[in-house]
Amino acid sequence: MFNVTMKVLKHNLWLSLLLLTLSYCSSLKLADIRRKIELTSAHGLRSDGESCDRPCNGSTRTCHFSFHVTEEVSMSILCGDCPFEQKDCYARGCVTAGGYVRRIVTINSQVPGPPIHVCEGDTIKVDVYNHMASESTTIHWHGLRQLGSPYMDGVPFVTQCPILPNNHFTYSFLAEPAGTHMYHGHTGFQEADGLFGAFIIRRKEPTEIQKLYDFDLPEHTVILWHWYSQSTSQKLPIILFRNGTVNGLNLIINGKASGVEYTRGNETAVTPPEIFFVQKGNRYRFRIIVNAAIYCPLQLSIESHTFSVFASESGTFDPIEVESMMINAGERYDIILHADQEPDCYILGVRGIGDCYKTQVRQTALVCYNTVHIGPRIFQKNRNFPYASQPGRLFNAAEEISAHWENNTIIPLHSANSTSHGYYENPYHGEPDHVFYLKTMVKLYPELPIPGPFPQINDIGFEFPTSNLLRKSSDKFFCNYSRIDSQYCIGQFCACTHVLKVKRNSLVEMVFFDTSGADRNQDHPFHIHGHSVRVVASMTVGPHLDEATVRQMNTNGTLKKDLHRAPLKDTFSVPNKGIVVVRLIADNPGYWIVHCHVSNHMELGMAFVLQVGEERDMTPLPRSFPICGDWPNAQENGAPNFTPPILGLLFFVLMVGSGALN
Repeated sequence: MFNVTMKVLKHNLWLSLLLLTLSYCSSLKLADIRRKIELTSAHGLRSDGESCDRPCNGSTRTCHFSFHVTEEVSMSILCGDCPFEQKDCYARGCVTAGGYVRRIVTINSQVPGPPIHVCEGDTIKVDVYNHMASESTTIHWHGLRQLGSPYMDGVPFVTQCPILPNNHFTYSFLAEPAGTHMYHGHTGFQEADGLFGAFIIRRKEPTEIQKLYDFDLPEHTVILWHWYSQSTSQKLPIILFRNGTVNGLNLIINGKASGVEYTRGNETAVTPPEIFFVQKGNRYRFRIIVNAAIYCPLQLSIESHTFSVFASESGTFDPIEVESMMINAGERYDIILHADQEPDCYILGVRGIGDCYKTQVRQTALVCYNTVHIGPRIFQKNRNFPYASQPGRLFNAAEEISAHWENNTIIPLHSANSTSHGYYENPYHGEPDHVFYLKTMVKLYPELPIPGPFPQINDIGFEFPTSNLLRKSSDKFFCNYSRIDSQYCIGQFCACTHVLKVKRNSLVEMVFFDTSGADRNQDHPFHIHGHSVRVVASMTVGPHLDEATVRQMNTNGTLKKDLHRAPLKDTFSVPNKGIVVVRLIADNPGYWIVHCHVSNHMELGMAFVLQVGEERDMTPLPRSFPICGDWPNAQENGAPNFTPPILGLLFFVLMVGSGALN
């Protein structure tokens, strides 16, 4: 619990006023002030796209949204007397987040940003206005294929140029595939500071799915996000480049952290939880979305209830009834909760392992039957949630080799039997056209000024290019494990634009394996852009795993593969000291980044680009599409583009240390 004295409250109020004033002064435009007034008014800033939240019957619409990206503060003066006046915590413009004053990045003054609820096949247009004073931004539409619109994927310097301060960019794409998705910033640590939201694409569900539940309501979207008490871009670089210990701090559920304690004289109050309402006897579809800037897999359970997991991202599978489940960064799961208990408020509890286990990070919300009175007793109950794991059936366990799951029956993800449309057509069997062996590990490099640790793939750190690959690329500046020049290396440390190329419509098998040392007991949740994959095999092996062993296991049949009903995913975990095998049909031409979705791992280089097809296969960029790059263009003059990714963050650390950024 956090104990905030009156002195600290006064300090926080002045800090809130100062930061809010600075956010205004960073761009003293009358239009910005009018927008702020509109955002925090009784009606708020509405988008035409809100009318697209409707029953999906096969008809389509064009859905238009306006996103204003701003730097603001949580627990600001807009929160009034929160938490002493609970209603003030829900005031328009109030972002409680972790319950303390800090810089945040918002969309339309909200954390999470405005939810998008549309139907499959709708045309989505999002005008993104960057009001930040000194940071560029992009937004990635996590889980959407972007078929025919690879330049709308939102990855800086891979699919588009960043949106500069005081500039705007319009994203336009089709809403597909149906499923539980999200959007988030893809520049630096902005997503960890508030730049994220839910993106739900519904469809007219087949009968076998419809009969599983009674209600699929927008208010039953659950967004779980790790949260620090200060800006992540301030917190993490200093720790990482001192080879320090990364610890979790807190979680927010739909932008709220419950139970943060404030004291004023003899009066004590706590920040309120998120509450989900249900009616006894009904079955509800809950959509769970998770992300974290650090390694923090989450275990979720609901007091006195079991639930059935039946979908992940855009894929469905036979329902699996469990007492708890685990979700890693970037993953989304759909569950069915049967409200079959006595009317009361029940704890929806979340606890973190990995970097979050060391500091016993947990968070709670409430699932309340709609006949229950919400009062002080309920909020007190919400604080009494155990740190320990929940016994019983556990779906999708993380850290199987190091965590203690003796009280659980583990049900692995790869055992789920897919019911996704087309699984019976089985285009994933047979001999793959391409097989890639991808080693994930975290390494130290003593020869560098900052030795690390550096998360890498096949001993290569990913270096973003200086311009949009879809506009102009030259493979002479690409590299991979079999083709890397010494010009991209300092001693044994190598970083470059790591690209793997496959033919259009080919069957691709990727074998990820983790060789991290005994001090790195971490799974790596990987997200692939532009495609979904079938998770055909997964297993934990143990220490001393190497590529030769993995190749032998893959060719002699030791790796048992399900090539018939493997679950469909766009985010999957590489088990610590283990192997995961995924297959995909490369039917979406473009440059698609594949990366660990633990934000600090990606920022330090655990990524590569999958080039699908030749450039002639790719959809041409629209006319007048923004351009960026070096000037003069060093690449055209034959000079390599190599700046180790450590140097930019090293400069940041030195600036912080010197006080220049204080």
